[in-house]
Amino acid sequence: MHAYVLMTNHVHLLMTPSSIGHIARVMQAFGASLCTLVNDRYRRTGALWEGRYKACMVDGKNHLLRCYHYIELNPVWARMVADVHGYPWSSHASNALACANPLIRPHAPYFVLGTNHHERCEAYREVVEQIVDPEERDHIRLHLQRQHALASDRFRQAIEACLATRADPRRSRKDRQAGKVRLVSRTRPLFCRHTHSE
Repeated sequence: MHAYVLMTNHVHLLMTPSSIGHIARVMQAFGASLCTLVNDRYRRTGALWEGRYKACMVDGKNHLLRCYHYIELNPVWARMVADVHGYPWSSHASNALACANPLIRPHAPYFVLGTNHHERCEAYREVVEQIVDPEERDHIRLHLQRQHALASDRFRQAIEACLATRADPRRSRKDRQAGKVRLVSRTRPLFCRHTHSE
């Protein structure tokens, strides 16, 4: 896990699976255990999540840090906090403030930010404090919603050639009839979102 945020009605997770199928198993276990916890605590019954989670493959070289940024700024955009540092249920404290978190393992582009942990945290804080273009935020949302690779054109074209289906948000009639293809890789991170049903 590279980045996460727990919101009141959904979660965002940025993970790299160690092998094929691991993301699905993680999401299943996460959903089941959290549902049990919430149902027991609030004396409720039934499903906690609204359908299946959504996931998109992320090209680590060009888009990974943008996804970190997108995920950790969710509470600010939702006006739950004025400052990203004030939200305790995210990976921001680990990635930006060097707080220990056993869940977080930095991805390669994060390591490039500096030669040591202090430099990386400082550089990451500067990245997060930059103003986000609303178009870029919408671009990430669209790819995640439609479960298409958030990647360079070259990488998407390679996926399309292998799978004989589109890997970007423009969907053809053939794609709609064929249904969705979930992409899982050993080395590419996946950006997942799960939405609470209430």
